[in-house]
Amino acid sequence: MTNGSVFIQTNDGDNTRLASYNLFSGTQEWSQLAATGRYGPPLLSGGDNLFLAQWQDGEETISKAVATQSRAERWRTDVTGRRVTLSLQTGHLFIHSGDEIVALDAQRGTICWRESFDEEPRASATAAGGLLIVNVGTDGELAAVDAETGETRWKQDVSSYFHPNEDAIRDAIREEIVVGEELVFISTYGGRLLALRLESGEIEWVETSSQPDPIERGGGVYGPASLKPVAFTGERLLASEEYTIDEPSVLYALDSTTGEEVWDFETGVENPRQPTVAGETAYVPSADELLVIDCTDGTIIERYSFHEPVEYAIPIDSLCIVTTRQELIALG
Repeated sequence: MTNGSVFIQTNDGDNTRLASYNLFSGTQEWSQLAATGRYGPPLLSGGDNLFLAQWQDGEETISKAVATQSRAERWRTDVTGRRVTLSLQTGHLFIHSGDEIVALDAQRGTICWRESFDEEPRASATAAGGLLIVNVGTDGELAAVDAETGETRWKQDVSSYFHPNEDAIRDAIREEIVVGEELVFISTYGGRLLALRLESGEIEWVETSSQPDPIERGGGVYGPASLKPVAFTGERLLASEEYTIDEPSVLYALDSTTGEEVWDFETGVENPRQPTVAGETAYVPSADELLVIDCTDGTIIERYSFHEPVEYAIPIDSLCIVTTRQELIALG
């Protein structure tokens, strides 16, 4: 969302379309084919640009920036990738391309730097102080690089916190990275939630109660339920329970400095969609409802019901944009 417009991608099974809607009226401003097949290009917006990191232009695959209103092309490059991070602070677009991260000038599309890693980076997130936090591959390495130059500031290996049952679980750092004021929060598929110092990469605390045994069901062995960091708000880290079986997932608020539980909230469904946060308010999809939660104490502020399951809820200014499988809805 930017410049009073909401951008969404839809898929009919054969094609993916990209469309723009007016944020305040809901009227469609434009629509165009984005890709053939089920998966569309990574989509980010910032300023008055819309960034499309893997756009199919005939037989050529490119990345490009277009004006949000006119769709006029601002720039294009042959650097492509399905994982993209935007830093409004430094004005860079970071594209994961194979085992490299390539930093582009977001206004011009020129390459500022490119840095190679031992494995293909799985995720990245921007942080204060001009840092880019990178989840490097599957071996448990997290790195911080200078967003302006690509120079590595620190590396930290967290593989010693992987699940001990290596035969049942191929553990790794999950893709979600949440950055706070002084800490970086990550989790593993084996059930560990960790906090690291932003300035040095040193481990501040490890939430140990969330690493149960693997789940055996129907002749198969599955990873355990785990806590995934969702958002940093004030002095709290919100974390959602993932991969629960036969029981509702729980949203937790943890003291960000210690990892101790402050409150918990049962969402009512197994493995709900990702909650989103604005200020001290959390928006939690729960089947065909959207629950608005006070982050200070975990109480329900508002409950909205819909005719079908909620896919996403995105707060912006005084509105919350909700998508279901068929509808785009603005809540005031």
